[in-house]
Amino acid sequence: FVEVRRAAVVVQALARGTAARRAFTRVRTATTTMQSHIRGWLARRACRSARRGIVAVQAAARGWIARRAWGVRKARTAAAVEVQRHLRGWNARRSFVGVQNAVSVAQSHFRGARGRRAFAAFRATAVEVQARAR
Repeated sequence: FVEVRRAAVVVQALARGTAARRAFTRVRTATTTMQSHIRGWLARRACRSARRGIVAVQAAARGWIARRAWGVRKARTAAAVEVQRHLRGWNARRSFVGVQNAVSVAQSHFRGARGRRAFAAFRATAVEVQARAR
C-alpha cells in the first residue's frame, strides 16, 4: 500500500508539474503577446507623433521657401520695372532731342531760304537801280 501511495504521489506530482508548466507556458505566451501588442501600439503612436512633427516642419520649410521665392520674384520684377523706366526715359529724351534737331534744321532751312529770297530781291533791285543809273 505504501508503494502504491508513493507511486500515486509521484504520478500526482508529475501531473501537477506538467499542469503547472503548461499554465506557466500559457501565462508566458500571453504575457509575451500582450507585450508585443503594447510595444507595437507604442511604436505606432510614436510614429504618428513623429510624422505629425515632420509634416509641420515640412510645411514650415515649404512656406519659408515659397516666401523667399516670392521675395526674389518681387525684387526681380521691381528691378525690371526700374530698368524699363530708365530705358523709356532715355528713349523719350533721345526722341525729343531728335525732334528738336529736326525742328532746328527745318527752321534753319526756312530762314536760309527766306534770306536767299530777300537777297535775290535785293540784288534784283540793285541791278535795276544800277541799270537805270547807266
